Amino acid sequence: MIYSKELEPIFSKIRSVEREPVFSIILEALGGDCRSNDRERLIREHFASDMAERLIAAEESGYIENLIYEFEDSDDPMPVSPGFVVLSSDIDWDNGVVNVNLDKEQIKDISLFYEGEDIVAGEFSEPTYEVSLAGFCFLRQQIEMMQPHIELAKQSFSKSAVTARTGRPRIWDWEGATTYLLSIAQTPDGLPTGPGAQAQIERFIADWFVSVSGNTPSSSQLRQHAAKIMRALKAPESP
Repeated sequence: MIYSKELEPIFSKIRSVEREPVFSIILEALGGDCRSNDRERLIREHFASDMAERLIAAEESGYIENLIYEFEDSDDPMPVSPGFVVLSSDIDWDNGVVNVNLDKEQIKDISLFYEGEDIVAGEFSEPTYEVSLAGFCFLRQQIEMMQPHIELAKQSFSKSAVTARTGRPRIWDWEGATTYLLSIAQTPDGLPTGPGAQAQIERFIADWFVSVSGNTPSSSQLRQHAAKIMRALKAPESP
């Protein structure tokens, strides 16, 4: 019923981590120069300072991990794509905990994952994802529709939590942030490029959110959306 979307899985706590081999990250960025004697300088030129230092310090056979999504709000649980439950590696029904490991190809399945799924929207090109979800529940209305003659005990969730929703709610106005970046791109200096550009774009986005809402998304969310912008800037033009 989750697969067919008759029941929408909802969670009050979500944590998602992406990981990719160190060598794969460096190879994609530097190509044949990944074995260069000047490798450290090239890494520092290509990556933001924090990522560059992590890559240089890491074992070449190891992995780099990023926390890309974190959500915790017991009063207003969040709907997620059915794929997080359908493809789960472990479900603790008694405690309402789901763990799932995913790869890049699995999240392309539009029958299981919503388009633009932020929970698995990291900055790596060939990542695997480890996602932990807790506080598993369903919308009261969906349960009642299947059992119309059974009266369910009242829940303690806020009103917004039991309102039927299509897909996942968008907490932050990312479209507005992108429009703001487009306005910067139209200025004489344009958007930053080169070493440290992603970090600067993260700051632009954070400053915009503070100006319009007085708050900012988490650093992991800022990073993943800045990474999307960087990938778009680097994408080759169509012939």
